[in-house]
Amino acid sequence: MRTPQPPQLPNSKQLRGMLLIHQRLQENWAHPGHCKTGLADLASALEVSDRTINRYLGKLMAPPYNLPIEFDREAGGYFYTSEVPFFPLGAGLTMPELLALEIARQSLAVFQGADFADKLESAFEKITGGALSDKELGAGVPIRELVSYRTPGAGVTDSTVFAAILGCLLERQVLTIDYQAKGKPGPQRRKIHPYHLACIENRWILIARDPAIEEGQNPVRTFVVARFSNPQPWGRERFERPVDFDPSQRVNSAFGAHSGNGEIAVKLLIYRDAAHHVRERRWHPSQEVKPSDHGEFEMNFKVSDLGDITRWVLAFGSDCKVLAPRELREAIAAEAHKTIKLYDPA
Repeated sequence: MRTPQPPQLPNSKQLRGMLLIHQRLQENWAHPGHCKTGLADLASALEVSDRTINRYLGKLMAPPYNLPIEFDREAGGYFYTSEVPFFPLGAGLTMPELLALEIARQSLAVFQGADFADKLESAFEKITGGALSDKELGAGVPIRELVSYRTPGAGVTDSTVFAAILGCLLERQVLTIDYQAKGKPGPQRRKIHPYHLACIENRWILIARDPAIEEGQNPVRTFVVARFSNPQPWGRERFERPVDFDPSQRVNSAFGAHSGNGEIAVKLLIYRDAAHHVRERRWHPSQEVKPSDHGEFEMNFKVSDLGDITRWVLAFGSDCKVLAPRELREAIAAEAHKTIKLYDPA
């Protein structure tokens, strides 16, 4: 018995034509009396022959699209017999592709509050034509019951703040904000030049120039977007981003969200009990691992700031020992002593 072949998906030119036909049919559905779309009108709009339009219509009515199109002989045009809110672009997707899209859809938690989540959900619905929510497998199991993605600790972002940042980034406009810096009693008003927005470890950060930084210090700093409030563009004032500014270098040199200006060599000894957990992930682009015969291994990084890696090392407790640099060893030791005092019964 011959195995049935999957339907051939349209090329980009055919897809554009099919999308325009859908748009016309969809628009006419909303009109009283359901206006009909004529063959000549479609051929003229697409600058193709009637024969080509007939081929497009045939594809739309056949699998995998199965759109409810009929021809009204009296009106001399085509129409939808029922509402089709989205074009089913995802109708021809394979099961592995649908699974991959479902994982991507569930990962949108990091965009909550960033004014992206709803737009991305809408985009997924339009791209897949509801295939993610409606598609079932084998014994009627929805896709989202087979795969899932969890985003722990997704950063909290105010949509108003996010919209202001995006606007100033696009327009090269100076942005004023109230910023709650770490360790400060309250927020301080800042006027900054936004250079680059990034999501690192599920937290949004903004790399921006702070003109108030004293001369002789690097004015380009990393700001945590969750600490912003009361954003306002600074009138019509514009700025120019330096041509030599490299956001990838700035982001990749950091161990976490914060970045600095140096290059610090970090050397750690990971003991056996934590070895499997550390070895299973890529923590930094510069990461190098040297295993030993006893199940321990040495781990090396080159980072621009020690703040985030200090917290990372502390999370492993006695399963991780800092070999270098000295300032990181001292920071870990000082924090360990503070922690001991918290639990000192005396």
